[in-house]
Amino acid sequence: MCSIRLGVIFILISDCFLSGTRTPLLAILILCSNFSEVLSCKSFFCFCILVKFASAGAGGGGAIIGRDYLALLEKHRPELQWDKNSGEHFFFYNDDKDIRHAVFYPSLKSISLRLEEARSWGCGISIWEIGQGLDYFFDLL
Repeated sequence: MCSIRLGVIFILISDCFLSGTRTPLLAILILCSNFSEVLSCKSFFCFCILVKFASAGAGGGGAIIGRDYLALLEKHRPELQWDKNSGEHFFFYNDDKDIRHAVFYPSLKSISLRLEEARSWGCGISIWEIGQGLDYFFDLL
């Protein structure tokens, strides 16, 4: 029988130095699997585990909010690519000083994968900076 009676929020740290994403899909899987015993608890007083992920992107050394992401897409017309390790879309562009940048930004697919992973473990979600993302993110919620 489960005797733990506390709430937990997963704080997923940015993976900007490795792949650029702010909430790696693999981190969600690892964290949830490490708490599998707690997640299987059937007690009335058990707690909710929330998986936290960002609605803003990352690139060029900082956060990328929705309007900046759309401006970069319009200006550079990059080809979106899929990073299977982070479970997120990204693109490259060169700035006015010809410096190459990678931008990782949540998409409907990446958000859907994170929601499915959290749901499969019986976790809730906590969305960081929800107003910083794109309007269509709400379509999945």
